[in-house]
Amino acid sequence: MGFGLCGTCRVLVKKGMENLNKKTLMEKINLNAHPLTMLAMLGHEEEMRLACQVQVNGDCTIETTPAFNWSGENFWQKPFPNK
Repeated sequence: MGFGLCGTCRVLVKKGMENLNKKTLMEKINLNAHPLTMLAMLGHEEEMRLACQVQVNGDCTIETTPAFNWSGENFWQKPFPNK
């Protein structure tokens, strides 16, 4: 319904993040608290958005059904980029 509570409209922004509005407080809370979005966000914390909360102001490329990061490989490699 556009309130950002369910987390089912999560999208991964591939290009054009600068053409989207900044994350609202409600979006930040729901991205970090909802189990569906938490698993999908691992390794993509800055690129994940909720489509119902985004205002598009220009061109962007998104992935509409980002996969869950079950293995956590992106999460564990993030602090060690030269590995």
